Amino acid sequence: EYGDDESGIFFRLILLHRAGDEVTTHAHNFPHVTDIIKGAADVDHLATVYADPERGAWLERRITALREAHPLVFWAPWLARRYWREWQGLAKSAGEVVESATVDADSADEPSWILIRAFTFHRIRARRDGTKGRCVFASRTPEGRVTVLRTGWGPAYV
Repeated sequence: EYGDDESGIFFRLILLHRAGDEVTTHAHNFPHVTDIIKGAADVDHLATVYADPERGAWLERRITALREAHPLVFWAPWLARRYWREWQGLAKSAGEVVESATVDADSADEPSWILIRAFTFHRIRARRDGTKGRCVFASRTPEGRVTVLRTGWGPAYV
């Protein structure tokens, strides 16, 4: 892992030693980019299965709105974190694959990166031995705002 106080970017390295190795299905509370720097990988976006689908969709909209709230709405970050914890408990599992893409570091015709949206369950599976990649996150304040300075606020990188 790498982060600094100048670029406002945090990297998490992905090492997939053998074809078929994968990063376990998971979701993040912020969008990020996954960049394959060696080899190739399949990236699957999976449907989120909620214990209560209506509440789950409402939480996604509410968390996003709170993160975009005016800075003077001082209670917004606290409420966004509270709702994120509820979202994690409500999102029981990842469902079927709804979108899939192959990301190849050696392809001259296609980008070697893919955007992973917030609240999207995803998994990354190597197509070739020795595949390497990195997840690239923006540094964020506890209020969820992008910042150049690395704050060390853990939930921005989970």
